[in-house]
Amino acid sequence: MTTLLYNQTNQAQKTNQAQKTNQAQKTKHYQTDQQLKYLHLEAEIDLLLQRLTTLKQRKEQLSELAAK
Repeated sequence: MTTLLYNQTNQAQKTNQAQKTNQAQKTKHYQTDQQLKYLHLEAEIDLLLQRLTTLKQRKEQLSELAAK
């Protein structure tokens, strides 16, 4: 009886540990996924800011040419 109880307890501990490991892996994947999305958004923002700056410069150049 004691051996059976020990085996059940041991199995429950292993199951609990496996669940914790699985959750940690999911969390790590989630964090990695979020970091990747953040980096992509940051790169897109940089690209859009560069385009905006270029458009403003072109607008200023056209305004100067039109004024001449």
